[in-house]
Amino acid sequence: MLPNIFDTEYVACQLRHSGILEAICIRKEGYPIRIPFRHFLVRYGVLAGQGSSCLPERDNCITVLSHVVGDPSDLYQIGNTKVFLKEKARQILERRWNQKLSWAIVTLQRNLRGLISRRQFQVFKQKVTLIQAHFRGHLARKRYQRLKKTLIQFGVAVFVSRPVVQKRRQYQVNP
Repeated sequence: MLPNIFDTEYVACQLRHSGILEAICIRKEGYPIRIPFRHFLVRYGVLAGQGSSCLPERDNCITVLSHVVGDPSDLYQIGNTKVFLKEKARQILERRWNQKLSWAIVTLQRNLRGLISRRQFQVFKQKVTLIQAHFRGHLARKRYQRLKKTLIQFGVAVFVSRPVVQKRRQYQVNP
């Protein structure tokens, strides 16, 4: 081999086997976005739905793309290790991902607000129970004081009327 002299068949074979020709053809077809399967699934895997996590990475990518973009589509191609996307497919995926993210945030906020409201209600309920207990205690003490006062008045009335009652008994027993 001499310098600057190339065997065209040998160079073409090297380019073909290294995947460079395939990459050039894909770029010509207009798939500017190339994402490895793993990165694609980390970002867009939540869009696949339930039950697809046990599939191989390539099949998971196909599931996500067919679910979001559509099954037969010229907006994406699946390679051996990467997903090739046109810009429109990336925009669709991003839009759906943002919707899913927004829905997740709203769900988290809803659950957190519900939890906070339940805790506030429990604290409020405990305070109401404590106030009711204090008020019932107050009413019971008041009732007790009235009863005590009534019993004392009754005792005084009995004490005052005892001589009168004894005199009546004497008059009734004698005749």
